[in-house]
Amino acid sequence: MNILVVSAYEQRRKKYTDEYEIISAVWWEDIKDEELKTYHFYWNARDEHKKKVVACSKSHKKAIQHIIDNDLKNTIIIEDDAILDLSRLDELKDYDDFTFIGGDIRPPLVKDDKTFNKSMIKKSNGLNVIDTDTFRILGAFGYFIPNKKIAQMIIDTIPVNNKEKAIDVEFTKLQKKGSIKYFHYPPISTLYMPDALTGFNAKLMNLKDNFSEY
Repeated sequence: MNILVVSAYEQRRKKYTDEYEIISAVWWEDIKDEELKTYHFYWNARDEHKKKVVACSKSHKKAIQHIIDNDLKNTIIIEDDAILDLSRLDELKDYDDFTFIGGDIRPPLVKDDKTFNKSMIKKSNGLNVIDTDTFRILGAFGYFIPNKKIAQMIIDTIPVNNKEKAIDVEFTKLQKKGSIKYFHYPPISTLYMPDALTGFNAKLMNLKDNFSEY
């Protein structure tokens, strides 16, 4: 199993062992103002925050392109505020499609976030199908890509619409299209809260210590 960590922060890398390969993230200060015009943002934010969203998306695409360029088989991509349960990687060995191994279950419509109870979503151990009429998986801190064919599909399909959005929002669009169909339960990738709570999206996500994946 290959494990790629999209990482912008040197200090966050200390928790990873040799099993993890670091993919240096695109730094937000390197994003040009002109690039912001090619993205759609769902909220009013300072340009710094918008550039961090763009940098995050470009960093994930860099990691996915790494799979293609090196013809990698069975690859996990996580962000540097996440950790893996390495003892459970064999649970993924027979998977042959893009599969979330961590994330946040949200309702199909943002307006329903406050009344949505994700504990009501039925889940079974192992591979589960995403029912986009009922929920979507948000977050990009843990997913599995089996081969370069699936990686190429992701690269070729983003953006789903005219203007690109945050990478996890693009993933929800791919869920709606049926290009991303699966998530694994229980999660193998979980947020490492000392790092996650300092992330640029923590406030936007209303992230708290008691956050639970799925």
